[in-house]
Amino acid sequence: MPLPLDAQSWAEPLDPGEVKDYEVDFSDVLVSGETITDKTISIADEPNAPGLAVDSPAATLINGDTAVKLWASVASASQSDGAYAGPGIEAGVTVNITTSDSRTYEKTCGLTIRQR
Repeated sequence: MPLPLDAQSWAEPLDPGEVKDYEVDFSDVLVSGETITDKTISIADEPNAPGLAVDSPAATLINGDTAVKLWASVASASQSDGAYAGPGIEAGVTVNITTSDSRTYEKTCGLTIRQR
């Protein structure tokens, strides 16, 4: 599944052997005083990213509850998968939020996963 046209990609790739944190900022869509009250995180194209996992329960709200910090990793059994060789792959990670004003927003970010 291709990433949405307006999707941003994280600059720092994930090596399959790492557990790394990434941030998704929603301050550009929140009104003054509005905060994130709930979040869910999913992998947009999971079949193309063997073993990719995002620890949704461990995700935290940061920056005055206007952004989400999530943790990404690749399962041990998939860390040497050929998909991650060479340029690797770009997987979509989708964050859905609900705000203190009962609005809902969604952002999908591109996560490059490759052996380094």
